[in-house]
Amino acid sequence: MKLPEFPSIDLTNVDLPKFDLPKFDLPKFDLPKFDPADVPAAARDAAYAAVGLGVITLEALRARRTELTALIAEWADKVSDTVTDDIIPQVQAVARTAQQQVRELLHLGAH
Repeated sequence: MKLPEFPSIDLTNVDLPKFDLPKFDLPKFDLPKFDPADVPAAARDAAYAAVGLGVITLEALRARRTELTALIAEWADKVSDTVTDDIIPQVQAVARTAQQQVRELLHLGAH
């Protein structure tokens, strides 16, 4: 498949008018003095700050873990109390009823 050919225009001899662009006065400011010898100290300070932030975050996570552990232990105690106080007596009562019914059936079957 052959692509169509587009006409070309030669603009090399075209003389365009010159535009006077507005001039802007940019504010002048002095850059702070920078000593390359200060770079290692600044990098060390940044590293110390990053490590400090990591330590603070780790301590916060440990505190949250302790709080969560206490909350789970409290919940487990409540569940244990519910099982001990409510569910076990109910299961024992059902077991006694079932035993009594089986004994009655066996007693009736013996006669």
